[in-house]
Amino acid sequence: MKEILLAAASPDILTALRRVLSDGGLIDVRLCHSGADALGACSLVREGLLICHKLRDMAPAALARSLPINIDVLLLLASGQRPLEGLGNVLCMNLPLDRPEFLRTVRELLVSGQQRRQVSHRRGAEDEAVILEAKLLLLERSGMPEWVAHRYLQQCAMRGGKTLIQAAREMIGGVEM
Repeated sequence: MKEILLAAASPDILTALRRVLSDGGLIDVRLCHSGADALGACSLVREGLLICHKLRDMAPAALARSLPINIDVLLLLASGQRPLEGLGNVLCMNLPLDRPEFLRTVRELLVSGQQRRQVSHRRGAEDEAVILEAKLLLLERSGMPEWVAHRYLQQCAMRGGKTLIQAAREMIGGVEM
């Protein structure tokens, strides 16, 4: 099973996140107080999930791009902050957290990943075009913002145990998810 790593500049945030995870039965958690700490800890684990809040020394996108392929990232965003796109190993959640959804997402990320790791994290232009087409379809159908459409695709992929590109192709093809 993947190891859980928490990264945040604030000790209070780390404590609160650790408590939520512990209350949900996830007690084995490593704490990282900076991006440098997180990079060091991630280099020592075989497989991991990095749950990341604001850091003082590194932007989330830079951290996610610097991580080895065996690490998935759950990025916690302040409301109004735009999610990262184009990184296959990053999922974003908005604060304040809905505890059940957060724990469900963490559990899904802990058991997923083996299938996704067989595919490169870097997408080609053709795959990006398919994902964009699926997001535009969602925009037309429901009027949701682009970043919400991206998040919806990510959630569909996670629930179905698929890659983002597979979920996008199914959406375009009209396959029910």
